[in-house]
Amino acid sequence: MGTLLILGLLTGLAALIGALLNLNFLLSGSLGLNPLMLTLSLLIFAAAAVAGWWGLDGWLWVRRVRLPAPEHAS
Repeated sequence: MGTLLILGLLTGLAALIGALLNLNFLLSGSLGLNPLMLTLSLLIFAAAAVAGWWGLDGWLWVRRVRLPAPEHAS
C-alpha cells in the first residue's frame, strides 16, 4: 500500500486500506502516531479525486477505454 501511495496509483484504495489498518491498530490500544496517520489517510482518501494531477492515477484514467453513450430510441 505504501508503494501505491508513493507512485500515486490507485491512491484512494490504498489510502482507505491504510486508514482501516491504522484504525485497527488504534482500537487495539496502540497509540503512538496512529491517530495522526489515520487522519492523514482519511485526508488522502478524500483528496483521491485530484490524485491524477501528480501521480499515475491520471495516466491510468486517461488510457482507460471509454464506451460510447447509448443512443435513445425515439
